Amino acid sequence: MMKPLFAVMLLGATTLVPAARAQTDRPKAVAVDLAAGAVAQVKAQYFKMDYIGGAADAERLLKRFPNSRELAAWHVANLARISKPREAKAAADALLNANRNDPWGWFAQTVVAEYSAENASPGQGLKSSLEAYRLAQNNSD
Repeated sequence: MMKPLFAVMLLGATTLVPAARAQTDRPKAVAVDLAAGAVAQVKAQYFKMDYIGGAADAERLLKRFPNSRELAAWHVANLARISKPREAKAAADALLNANRNDPWGWFAQTVVAEYSAENASPGQGLKSSLEAYRLAQNNSD
């Protein structure tokens, strides 16, 4: 009589162990780009020609997302359009000096060359644009 009860207990214990192990598994991490909303906002302001608002918002948002190179590049784009050539050039140069293999620094240089004419040498915009494209061929921007 004891043997069947022992077999039932043993069977129950072996089926519970995998279930207990599965309950402790951690879910896979999900990458969330929190700066994406900030980038979208500043970029939208640029295309709405609200360059002053875009530059101001980008400056504020860069304090929250200081590592977002894309946000920094759109900040430069807005600065270049509100006749702040020195600030735009300094910010674009800082992006490139930090990482010459990142397309956002080259994008920033392109915008500065296009809209801050006093800082651009002939052909600089095209050279910067080609480098940005080469580094970000799969980027929709």
